[in-house]
Amino acid sequence: MQVSPLPRASLPCSPVPSPSSGGPRSGSAPSRPAPSRPARLALALLLTGLGAGWQQGAAQTANLQTANLQALAVPALPVAASPASPGLPTSLLSSLSSLNLIPIGSERLEVLGVAPDAQAGAPGAPGGGLLAVRGAGSNAVQLYDAVSGQLRRTVRLPPEVLVNVPPAISPDGRWLAVAIQTDAATGEGRIGLLSTTDPVYRFFLKSAGLSGTTALAFSPDGTRLAAGNRNGYAQLWNLDTRERLSTVKGQGPPLSLEFSPDGKLFLPRFPGQKGSTLVSVSNGQPLAVLVDGAGTLAVPGLLVGAGGRALALPSGTPTPLPAYLAGGAVLAGFDRSRSRALVQLPVGPEWLALELRDVLTGRALGQWVLPAAFATAPRLLPSGQHALIGDGAGGLRLLTLR
Repeated sequence: MQVSPLPRASLPCSPVPSPSSGGPRSGSAPSRPAPSRPARLALALLLTGLGAGWQQGAAQTANLQTANLQALAVPALPVAASPASPGLPTSLLSSLSSLNLIPIGSERLEVLGVAPDAQAGAPGAPGGGLLAVRGAGSNAVQLYDAVSGQLRRTVRLPPEVLVNVPPAISPDGRWLAVAIQTDAATGEGRIGLLSTTDPVYRFFLKSAGLSGTTALAFSPDGTRLAAGNRNGYAQLWNLDTRERLSTVKGQGPPLSLEFSPDGKLFLPRFPGQKGSTLVSVSNGQPLAVLVDGAGTLAVPGLLVGAGGRALALPSGTPTPLPAYLAGGAVLAGFDRSRSRALVQLPVGPEWLALELRDVLTGRALGQWVLPAAFATAPRLLPSGQHALIGDGAGGLRLLTLR
């Protein structure tokens, strides 16, 4: 990724007056008598003082310019606060001084997904997965190490790929599911599994029902692929057998294609729907129609929504919130083992307060606070030690949770 160099900072500097010479010049008035020895000594002392003052001022200006350049080198995130900061509890102020943020990109980026099982770093290094992003509508998919924030490689999409359909990355990071132009001979829609390391396809899914694909999503174990369609339905495919398992109908293109964290449930959502159909991932059979299907699929077997509401799945019956969502916390994702959850705490519109909690006990493992204007849409990454946040301008940052 190319980052344009920032313009060099410039500070206004007042001109330093140079002492005028006392000797005769062409066209000047007749020369005056030479100054006496005490006068010459006083003049020398004055020039010495001016020189020292100029050097000190120049050094201060240079230091200010250097500080400005260092501040411009990495996008700054204002985190300074005082105990009087409105809406921020005193107990959270200490976390402001311990933020470790890694910029992913300064341009507007689209997050395509995270491959939790990918080996992004050197062999034997702790695995944190790969983060797949691209510029809006770009044919270049960039894969970043989800721990270090380093760019690992760029995948160029072939010309037959429909770039208006966001690709999806497989959990092992080896494949991108991409929508391909309709077969001119048969009229069938096509989805290909494109390698992230070589310009080859693993195989294609072909069906008339895949014409008009608008969205794609892998199941957590990588054996299923969901495809949303502009004609108002979502399909679930078995990638091992290349067979369609289920079709869920709605009104208009689906808003989301969500799998439960354990990979057992599939819940597509459509605009204007009165009930959301919950589907078994193993066989594609509908399990229940949730009258209020808004919310996030969570563990263990829950749908959590706004206002402290939780439904047990697949029955859809109301149930108490789990301990890790106590205190009005909003879920922001689980780690790979689903033993840690990142939640957002209600501290007012000016601040984004995050807390890492143990899923079983709800115990707080750490807290972090950021200005809400510079931190949006938090998401816990597979390592459980980093979170992905927006920077408020379309760019992304990795927040270290240590």
